[in-house]
Amino acid sequence: MSFLSTKFEYNGTSSDEMGVRLIRVGEDTITQVLSSPKVLSRDHVKFKGNFYQGADTSFYTLSMKIMKINEEEHFTQDDRMELLRWLNNDSEFHPFIVREDFPGIEFIVQIVKVQFTTNAIGQGWYEIEAESNHPYPLTSLETIEFDLSNNTGTTIIELPNNCNTASYFVPNIMEFTLVGNATSFNLKNLTNSGLVLNFNNLPLLETVSIKSSQEILTGSGVEAISKFNFGYNALEMPYGLNRLEITGKCTLKFQLQYPIQI
Repeated sequence: MSFLSTKFEYNGTSSDEMGVRLIRVGEDTITQVLSSPKVLSRDHVKFKGNFYQGADTSFYTLSMKIMKINEEEHFTQDDRMELLRWLNNDSEFHPFIVREDFPGIEFIVQIVKVQFTTNAIGQGWYEIEAESNHPYPLTSLETIEFDLSNNTGTTIIELPNNCNTASYFVPNIMEFTLVGNATSFNLKNLTNSGLVLNFNNLPLLETVSIKSSQEILTGSGVEAISKFNFGYNALEMPYGLNRLEITGKCTLKFQLQYPIQI
């Protein structure tokens, strides 16, 4: 992959801070493969031929070249040690961001290969390959909050789903905190068949967090889980703007980070 922009960020550090920039070399063209290829899955049945079983996605690879911002400068040994400490010092996945090309998009990757090409006086560039841990790039993490402290009946809120890689998206985290004398919480997804999620008979001022992995965390401990109707599907949001009907006095927070094809 090549990028139009020369600036990028990796693991919270900008290329400007490190004194380097993205480059294109020679006749490099811009080929942007920003999601993993799909692998068709077939199951052979004797006498019946191949039967289509669906598609699996894997991961994507970013390839790039970087050099000094001032191309007349050469990389000293200290420069090279510092650069590799930045790019390749652990086995974790980190955000790679090119804001000018892809605003609001993060490639979550791990650097797997670093190769240096140079001339006799140390001028040159690094060729870098990075592997993703997800089939698609992700949008930057977004938090949307609603103050429903005066919600004596029901209130309809709107929540976006900008994920274009699946039919539904579940918020990374939904968290509510009861207010006043409220002891219950009810969410009805008017955009998804009126599916309902609710908690009843909770302690006053209880806080409940539901993660996209269906993990439930509560302020008062696991007893609150038994008071949940397991209407988890109500959190499945179709693409576009979702209308959610909320019953109960509370403050409500959603954290959203969409996989996306661009």
